[in-house]
Amino acid sequence: MATKTSKYIETVNYHYAKRALSLSALESILNNGQELLSKSQWTPLRNFGIAQHFLSVSRGVLTIESEGETHEFGKPYDIQTDGYSWPLSAKLTVKEENFWVRMLLHADFGFADAFMLGEIEVDKLCDIFKIFVLNRKSVGELSTLLSPIIRAISYIANLRLANGVTGSKSNISAHYDLSNDFFAAFLSWDLTYSCSIFDEDAKGLAGDLIEPRPIAPPRRSYNDVRTIEMDDLERGQMAKLHLIAQRAHIKPGSRVLEIGCGWGSFAILAAGTYGATVDSITISDEQKVAVDKNIADANLSHAITVHVMDYRQLPEHFHNAFDAVVSIGVMEHVGIEFMKGWFDKISWAMKPEGSFKVFTMTTVPDTRWNQYSTEVDFLRKYIYPGGQLSSVKTLVNDITAAGLNIESIENIGPHYPRTLREWGYRFDRNFDSHIRPALLKQHPQLSEEDILIFQRKWQCVTIQSKMATKTNKYIETVNYHYAKRALSLSALERILNGGQELLSRTQWTPLRNFGMTILAAKLTVKEENFWVRMLLHADFGFADAFMLGEIEVDKLKDIFKIFVLNRKSVGELGTLLSPIVRAISYMLANGLTGSKSNISAHYDLSNDVFAAFLSWDLTYSCGIFDEEAKGAVGDLIEPRPIAPPRNSYNDVRTIEMDDLERSQMAKLHLIAQRAHVKPGSRVLEIGCGWGSFAILAAGTYGATVEAITISDEQKVAIDKNIADANLSHAVTVHVMDYRQMPEHFHNAFDAVVSIGVMEHVGIEYMKGWFDKMSWAMKPEGSFKVFTMSTVPDTRWNMYSTEVDFVRKYIYPGGQLSSVKTLVNDITAAGLNVESIENIGPHYARTLREWGYRFDRNFESHIRPALLKQYPHLGPEDILIFQRKWQYYFAYSEAGFALRSISDHVFTVTREANLGITSTCEEFMRCKFPKSK
Repeated sequence: MATKTSKYIETVNYHYAKRALSLSALESILNNGQELLSKSQWTPLRNFGIAQHFLSVSRGVLTIESEGETHEFGKPYDIQTDGYSWPLSAKLTVKEENFWVRMLLHADFGFADAFMLGEIEVDKLCDIFKIFVLNRKSVGELSTLLSPIIRAISYIANLRLANGVTGSKSNISAHYDLSNDFFAAFLSWDLTYSCSIFDEDAKGLAGDLIEPRPIAPPRRSYNDVRTIEMDDLERGQMAKLHLIAQRAHIKPGSRVLEIGCGWGSFAILAAGTYGATVDSITISDEQKVAVDKNIADANLSHAITVHVMDYRQLPEHFHNAFDAVVSIGVMEHVGIEFMKGWFDKISWAMKPEGSFKVFTMTTVPDTRWNQYSTEVDFLRKYIYPGGQLSSVKTLVNDITAAGLNIESIENIGPHYPRTLREWGYRFDRNFDSHIRPALLKQHPQLSEEDILIFQRKWQCVTIQSKMATKTNKYIETVNYHYAKRALSLSALERILNGGQELLSRTQWTPLRNFGMTILAAKLTVKEENFWVRMLLHADFGFADAFMLGEIEVDKLKDIFKIFVLNRKSVGELGTLLSPIVRAISYMLANGLTGSKSNISAHYDLSNDVFAAFLSWDLTYSCGIFDEEAKGAVGDLIEPRPIAPPRNSYNDVRTIEMDDLERSQMAKLHLIAQRAHVKPGSRVLEIGCGWGSFAILAAGTYGATVEAITISDEQKVAIDKNIADANLSHAVTVHVMDYRQMPEHFHNAFDAVVSIGVMEHVGIEYMKGWFDKMSWAMKPEGSFKVFTMSTVPDTRWNMYSTEVDFVRKYIYPGGQLSSVKTLVNDITAAGLNVESIENIGPHYARTLREWGYRFDRNFESHIRPALLKQYPHLGPEDILIFQRKWQYYFAYSEAGFALRSISDHVFTVTREANLGITSTCEEFMRCKFPKSK
């Protein structure tokens, strides 16, 4: 009988691949052997199984009824989803005692086989899976002495399903060629077979659990007349498709490649709504027929071409041809061993500049990856032959290895349980009227027993997959952008700077055209030793010449953009001596004493200096500009209101919040909501600036905050701001390094937050940083949210050995990271990435806003503040300081504007965190509570 449950319906191309006979034979022996053993009703195994597996259940109540005896395990536990909660409990009735042998041999397959064969009954199948997952650690993955042997044999046998060119076609056929009418019976009208995103009208993730929701009847053809409006599932699918189209920057005239087109929903949207030309690829002959008909019925045959081919067979004229490459729910079928080649092929198809790859993929947590990658589970064995999930870390590594950079990663997995429930409702409702007839029409050889096993198998799929705690669904946006920028180290400063200065005084005019070319923009050379500076080190030389007034530039930020955009041709403005200068400059480290010194060099300048160019909230990081601010370029469109500097927390406003302050508050609210901060939360903020986030978390969200800084100057100002906000009872500020946290901070915090701090940690200390964050987070239900500016992974190797202007002159000891290196360090600390979002395009405007205020308030506020704190400064010192900061704002703005630098918001958590809700696009559509 187990051979019946593990057998695939023989679809049109199921035998396309020439399977290895030895592996097929091994699979057959395994199935028959398990079936033979399961017929031995070894009653003692019942007690062995119960004692071994279920005595350690602590979350949820599991009742097992067998041979007239009832056993109850576990403790009451409430499940929460999007504000809706219910007690977690399930009852399992054993009808055939050989169930226990199946569980002994292989708990996952044994349970599935027993359910499909009717040997057990379960009142709430989804809840029993949740009990298994939530108690995974204590019940040992339902593992027995024989399980590792069975798993190993299953894994080896499953190698016959590898996704080579012929294998992929066979594997896809086994699932997707079942019958188009079969899938139409449980999918929404758009026929999208992937995760939805449910909106407020659908009542979010749990709307179907709160009340019965409308369900449209199956769609028989594209031109069917609607009997009801879009139901929740279809509206959720369309929201997801629009999100992907927008992430891929599709617009009229875009050329789009879609790999794995399903039944055409995305291609029809991209062509019909966004005006793109689409080449769609499928390897399912059954789908191809349906897709062509849907496209013709939509009158889009002129704009969409469907090809039956493997992604490895793309024609030569597809090379560098596409503005966007999209794949939705496809990469689960690629296979881990083929993933690097997949991304290489995607990069091959993307245009060299300005193109995007957007995909969705279901993932397993990185903390479980090593175990998962050597196993075969129910879905891979019974439903998706050849299928395999990935993890965020493995995907990031494969993406960057193909020369691509991560733009964003977003987890929409919390929406997948409801998507699966919605499919389940339709599957059950339409089984006899639509699915049974469709199966028998396509596969008349099926018996009633085959149909029943098929039905129970798919019920198992839609229910087992609902555990969002086990797998996540990510939308990953990859930007094909070669990047600029370096933030590295500097050393032997007096010797190096003195030597460069001495050489630069030699007016070596013939060097003017040696090794460099300025392509455009107006640069006036006032001192000829500028050319020697450029020879020694173009980056520092240009900066020094500007600060010392040896050159004048009419549009400083534009010249930086010229350098970035022409990086390849001008060779990074490198010269013969640049590597030597870079190498000597590589020595500022962020040890305990080094960190305090490095931070002091920047943040202890003067609180009044920073207050002169920051917004009223005194947040010194990237804002997020809303529609009212006219987005990331509103200041370029028209002059925008600017508030005067804030002299103290209790100053009276003369204007409403300006764009910069509103953008900073939006960012702080985003972080608070990503960290799930709520009344009673205990929050650790590392690097608290002047207190804006701590005040928001305590004053608006009702949290208790421990804030850490190593800047003595900031500590004085923060304490005063907190006292003026009447929050001294809720916020405590400590002057300490993160490595010096007291023992009572261990596993104490619901949320750990750091905003614009990790640029000061240092790459060599990053693993230890995340270890310390994990140490401070509560074992369950906790989050770490941080922002960090990053360089593209495609430039990481060069960047990590360089020094640039910002690190040398502005942030001593500072260093950016890359998405790949961060993900690797996060997972090494036993944490999992929940989401990654690039808000970097907003940083360009943030820097411009700071620049406007810096110039406007320099004479009235900044110069007096500097002279008050440092009375020894002369006029030349003040001028150099002014030009240095103008250079910093322009230099950084160009990097962010051209995506040579990004600013990513990371949300990190532990596996099986039930507090997770979807973060998809929250920062664009959050409804923020009013600040108190």
